[in-house]
Amino acid sequence: MKRNSALEKDIQKRDGLLSSLERLFNLSPDMIGQGDLHGYFRMTNPAFTEILGYSAREVTSCPFLSFVHQEDYEKTHNALKAAAEGKREIFIQNRYKCKDGSYKWIEWKVRAWREENRFIAFGRDITESRKAEKELQDLQKAMDLAQKMAGIGYWSYDRDTGNRVWSSQMFINFGLSPELGSPRMEDIKNAFHPDEWDIFEKKFQDALDGAPYDLVLQIRHSDGTPHFIHTQGYPIIGDSGKITGLFGTSRDVTRRILAETALSQSEEKYRLLYQNAGFGIGYWTPDGKVISFNKVALDSIGAPAEDLQNKSAIEIFGEEMGSYIIRRIARSVETNRQQSYEDTVSLPVGEKVFLSTYNAVRNPTGEVLGVQIISVDITEKKNLEKSLQEHKDLLEKKVVERTNELADKSKKLEDLNIALKVMIEKKEEDQTDFENRISSNINNLINPYLDKLKRCNMDDKSKTLVNILESNLKEIISPFSYEYSTIYNRLSPREIRIANLVKQGKTTKEIARILHLSSRTVGSYRANIRKKLGINHSSINLHSYLLSL
Repeated sequence: MKRNSALEKDIQKRDGLLSSLERLFNLSPDMIGQGDLHGYFRMTNPAFTEILGYSAREVTSCPFLSFVHQEDYEKTHNALKAAAEGKREIFIQNRYKCKDGSYKWIEWKVRAWREENRFIAFGRDITESRKAEKELQDLQKAMDLAQKMAGIGYWSYDRDTGNRVWSSQMFINFGLSPELGSPRMEDIKNAFHPDEWDIFEKKFQDALDGAPYDLVLQIRHSDGTPHFIHTQGYPIIGDSGKITGLFGTSRDVTRRILAETALSQSEEKYRLLYQNAGFGIGYWTPDGKVISFNKVALDSIGAPAEDLQNKSAIEIFGEEMGSYIIRRIARSVETNRQQSYEDTVSLPVGEKVFLSTYNAVRNPTGEVLGVQIISVDITEKKNLEKSLQEHKDLLEKKVVERTNELADKSKKLEDLNIALKVMIEKKEEDQTDFENRISSNINNLINPYLDKLKRCNMDDKSKTLVNILESNLKEIISPFSYEYSTIYNRLSPREIRIANLVKQGKTTKEIARILHLSSRTVGSYRANIRKKLGINHSSINLHSYLLSL
């Protein structure tokens, strides 16, 4: 009886436990599913439907991998494989597809039993937390990017623990590696210029006592390059009203400091240039009063700067010239264009000539600050131009006189040329008449007798001599005789005789017989003739060449 009573109590206890587990299973806000290691859920709680939108039948009828996002498929498949190989506990996050087509991030805690081919999985919807986490990460990235763009790093210091926290930009500004995590005091101290560290350390301690600091200090990066940082520190007040630490920022202002230094040096160079320029420079107010003059301008005017300050142009240069200057200043302001003028000015040091340019000086908004007048003393130049003009006038006068003289001579030369031309023409006529008379005399007085000789009974030698005489007479009256005689001037008398015989077609033997010479001597003369005529190294026939002359 007692045994039955105890058994009944155990059954009641088990039923109560099962009832509690069933309520937990059905009411849990997290998904609970039991499945096999083949990849199927066999039983799921109502949270699956509430979170994913599927019915229990839809979930259990398909492999759970079919619900997994493609990008998470591989790691989920590997987790299932690990469970099938005996891994007991598995933790994984993946995206599950909802019935409406959207995806939700689920964090799974899985307990597997390989020997029983089953597992139980608890899934929690972490979509919102993942979203918030991503938004926080995006915000952090944006903040880091903003720091990088602005070059501003931030830091904090906890007074109780001594911990320092630096942003990534802080490490960049100090030329340190972000891998340090939390910077050491030694690293920070080594980064500062020795003279600057004492200043920073004192200001840091003052800030812990409640006095904020704002400093520009010089540091040196690990590569040795000098930099300047603008650093600020502010006390952090705790709930108790006490200072619990410091918060601050730093920014690399090297470019700004170098630019300011360069600007300062540039301003100093401009000041020296302004004072020592080789021409006068004056600044005037838009209404024509002196702001400043450089040394050259003061020397030209012959008055100290204090006597000219705030004086009008009329007070300095008189009514006429001063009025001109004031009107020109006004015109420069109105037109915003450079104006140039040349003036002769009477000064205590004497009368001088100046070339002056007027330029309105404006600020970035276009407001007129004043007018700059640059005046170059061109007195010597004008005197030189005057002297040059006088010399030019004198030279032009002499040129005119010489031109007239040359014109007279040219007229005389022209008359002489006409007379000479008449004489040349007369000579040419006489030459032609002479040549005609010679030709006529030969034709009328000599040729008839040659014809009679040729008809007489003569031996061969006499006939040859008559032919040669007739040929030479023809050459004398030939229109080409001038060119021919010019060429023959290069030859000796005997070479001329032999050349004439060659031209008439006589052979070497014939020429030797006529001139009572040996054939070898005639051949030597022929070679000399070819050489003097410039055809000794060519294949030109001497007889043909002489005929072509």
